[in-house]
Amino acid sequence: MADLDGRFEVTVPRSWVSLPGTTPDTLAWQLFERDALGDPVQTDFQFIVRWFDSGGCELEACAAEQAGRLTKAQPTLPIATTPTTVAGLDSLRLDASLPLQRLVDWVVVKGDRYWVVQLIGPPDGFDEMLASVQPVLATMSFS
Repeated sequence: MADLDGRFEVTVPRSWVSLPGTTPDTLAWQLFERDALGDPVQTDFQFIVRWFDSGGCELEACAAEQAGRLTKAQPTLPIATTPTTVAGLDSLRLDASLPLQRLVDWVVVKGDRYWVVQLIGPPDGFDEMLASVQPVLATMSFS
């Protein structure tokens, strides 16, 4: 999958279902797993890629913008920030937890745009799903 102007690409598993676009500059997928019989079963997890005009901001400032979006609805939401890489580019990983939901955002800046790659879902099974998303992150490319 790629954004309309071809500035990023990602390869997702065939079992993930693309969700209809409800927000501009966003691609989203509903994650499915295989049950014991090999049949696809919908999970409560979503993988989302959003992109924004960077306005010239550096990685830390763009990540702070994203953290501000997360805390807008939940002002006391604790967010842990960890440096990492996505597709060979420097990235900041933002981790946050609510009682019924957990999320991880990876913020990447390239040129005049920054991307927020997000995994969101229930706390139960989140670490296992996060591990299955890591290979997907490795397929991403940004230009």
